[in-house]
Amino acid sequence: MMRHLTAAILLAALTSACWAGPATVVDGGTVATIIVRTGHASEEIIAARVLADAVARMTGRVMPILIEDGSRCEVLNQATGAFEKVSAPENPTPAVHLGRTELVETLLGPELEKLDQDGFIIRGMNGNLLIAGPTPWATGFGAYAFLEDHCGVRWYLPGEVGEFTPRRETLTFVHIDDTQEPAYLMRLFSGINTYAARDRFGRPLSTGWRECNRIRGRYQFHHNLWKLLDPEVYGAEHPDWYPFVDGQRRPPKKNSSSGWQPCMTSEGGINQIIQNIIAYFDEHPEENSVSIAPNDGGGYCNCPDCLALSENVGSPSGTEESRSRLFWQFANRIAEGVAQKHPDKIIGTLAYSYSKSPYEGLKLHPNIMPFYVGTTASYRDPEAKAERLADIDQWSTTARQFGIYEWYFGAGYSIPVPYSRYLAESLQYAHEHGAKALYSEVYPNWGLDGYKVWVFSKLLWNPERDVESLIADFCTNYFAEAAEPMRKYIDLCETLGEQRVTRIDPETGKEQWYFFRDPEQFLRWPPERIAEADGYLDEARGLARSETTRAHVDYYADSFGLTSILARRYSAGALACESATDLGGLGDALSALGSIAGPELDHALYTQWVLRDAWQVTEPNEALHGPVTKARAMLAGAITQQAYRQLRGRSDVTPDAFRAAIVGVATEALGGREPTAGEKQVLDEVLYSAGRVAMAHRTAKAPVIDGSLGDDCWLLDAAGKAVTASSGFFVLRTGTPAQFTTEFRMLHDGKRLYVAARCDQVKPENAPEFYVSSSGRDGRVWDDDSIEFLLNRPETTDPDDFFQAIINCEPTPNIYDMLRKDKAWNGDIEAAVLRIPGQGFKMEFSIPFADLGIDPAEDRFLKMNFVRNVVGAREYLEISNWFPTSAGNWELDSRGWLILQ
Repeated sequence: MMRHLTAAILLAALTSACWAGPATVVDGGTVATIIVRTGHASEEIIAARVLADAVARMTGRVMPILIEDGSRCEVLNQATGAFEKVSAPENPTPAVHLGRTELVETLLGPELEKLDQDGFIIRGMNGNLLIAGPTPWATGFGAYAFLEDHCGVRWYLPGEVGEFTPRRETLTFVHIDDTQEPAYLMRLFSGINTYAARDRFGRPLSTGWRECNRIRGRYQFHHNLWKLLDPEVYGAEHPDWYPFVDGQRRPPKKNSSSGWQPCMTSEGGINQIIQNIIAYFDEHPEENSVSIAPNDGGGYCNCPDCLALSENVGSPSGTEESRSRLFWQFANRIAEGVAQKHPDKIIGTLAYSYSKSPYEGLKLHPNIMPFYVGTTASYRDPEAKAERLADIDQWSTTARQFGIYEWYFGAGYSIPVPYSRYLAESLQYAHEHGAKALYSEVYPNWGLDGYKVWVFSKLLWNPERDVESLIADFCTNYFAEAAEPMRKYIDLCETLGEQRVTRIDPETGKEQWYFFRDPEQFLRWPPERIAEADGYLDEARGLARSETTRAHVDYYADSFGLTSILARRYSAGALACESATDLGGLGDALSALGSIAGPELDHALYTQWVLRDAWQVTEPNEALHGPVTKARAMLAGAITQQAYRQLRGRSDVTPDAFRAAIVGVATEALGGREPTAGEKQVLDEVLYSAGRVAMAHRTAKAPVIDGSLGDDCWLLDAAGKAVTASSGFFVLRTGTPAQFTTEFRMLHDGKRLYVAARCDQVKPENAPEFYVSSSGRDGRVWDDDSIEFLLNRPETTDPDDFFQAIINCEPTPNIYDMLRKDKAWNGDIEAAVLRIPGQGFKMEFSIPFADLGIDPAEDRFLKMNFVRNVVGAREYLEISNWFPTSAGNWELDSRGWLILQ
């Protein structure tokens, strides 16, 4: 009865005048009822609750939510925040019809059918309000757009800390008629993760933010070949479907999303991919697309047929390798095959890396939708910008439809790095040239520059919106009485984000300016700019009067406090590196590092005690600690080199004697100066690192290389003395103690060097106990649970002059080795592993000294490092080093010492 009464009352009122007109939501004693269609979707009832909640916060009045057929009516209890069931109103007018109720279907149905699936209509009629889209989520978008565009509500950041709700006495509209569709049909961000936190409507905070800001995916396009041609399913029977590398086919032993590609000229492999895609669409007819994007990390096939369609593979000239012809012909073959059964389905992929640009003459199948991968940060550099625009021009004429894959971090930076004006220009250009979709890795630092993600969301819906107005909107609403200094802070962030700050990479000689996951990012924020930002933030804190404004200013000021700490640590580390090149700079280097030794500059403590949300600022990338770790390693190297010069003529040196000499060298270098407390802390850490001295004991009998470590020689050497074990690894870059324990012992018999290692690894439940994906000699062994060993002479200064072996945890291990960076070189390495379920594994390996050009009678002192790689479900759980390492394992500074007994 209620269903027909509601429809009859409103239909009579509205069909006589079904043009747009006034609408009343709250006016004095009048409060509209929200009517949701019978059989509503979850998106619609949540949107109704968000609408009712926002209106209550604005006006203090509560809107009932009525299901169209009268089966349920609920209202918000403002005291508890819960929605409680109540009796339905007798005459639910005025009303807000949310979704495709019978009335909306009658009045707006034909119009809704013409809209994009994300579009919606907001229309007033005779005092009532109709909000609906062709889909449930579009109806939600309409409700949020009504609150945002017509009531002034904002969702700048996830959660209540990011909301702005203005106070309103009434919500009446003389005329409201608003039909919207998005400019970018797909608007998807990754990395907006708020973990288990939920909003007051039961949604994850990140989901709530995305829905309220109309962020939604539509097409598949990401790395996916690893799923379409799973080597664990097909590899054993069809190795010819997988990459030909270094003279052999290499199907990965475990499926991995990176580091390999299928053979893109294999007829059998191509046909299997086509059949798998067809089967997917048969089983999922609701899906509009599938991705054939290459796996991440290269690893292309080098069989003759694939090389014939590739360019500059292995070129020593530095000319960029291209797989464009190979991949896009492969993609066309797949699209043609799938279209025979599913002619309306989209084949998404990435225009990325070796196939980023279309080759000359490419005629792309109309069902293929490439996503062009890059970053608008390129606008800082005229040449990089021109290259990006030229690529977009090419794809706009080559593809019937294409999207943009944008990097706009976030994580990887611990500084604010917005460039909203560049972003607006880039989005406008791409849209004008036919881009239909955009996906962006954002992984926001919400408290540093999270507003830029909100600005981004607005520009995706309408790229013509004015950036300055959007930023002003954020500052005025969010910071209220503190808006003026906060706008100055934001403008400073934007200015520095746009600037082209560069450095020359010392290894490649190339100019760098992106600084993603790079400590040089603090070049963008020199000390005087840090001080300027701190001044604006302090001023804003002084102006904040209301509790809400104080919370908002603190959210940003506290976040920037972490930037200040990390910037000071970077500056101290960089200064120490300048001084640590020889012993004469020991005092200055200790002074620089000692200045950051106290708890007030401990970023971990600051994060734990000051920041309120885990997503407020992402965990600083481990590389940001590199300069401090490198300075300590350089100091340790300078001290130990002098100790080595004092001891190298002796034949009776033990690790303890070497360590004693190290302490003596450091004491002499300080010249009797008493270090401060901070300097003493640093010096102790440096001497601990410098004391990384191991001995390869002499053995009369070679151990059996079986992985058991069962030979007596691993306990007692040829002189009957105990063989010493070395342990105590450090996490790569951070220098903190490793979680996974590694212990090793070393022997030699004058001909071969023998190594035994115990590797404990109790991993999380979702991680494989022993992870191996590589296959064959010189495969990607570093991607497996593995040990790395690096060795060089003490006098070498050539960064290529070292030996490296990586050995994984297979019972018969896969080995990657090279000498002087010659990857084709293979040593006579014997290796074996014994796995111990529930504990870890043991490893033994040996290498002839002659293969390395080492004479143990002459080369009694060597420099070395051990590396431990622990892998989870396709990602590193931990990389650790015996000697603290600041960046890459090849660094000659990152070496301890080996004495051959």
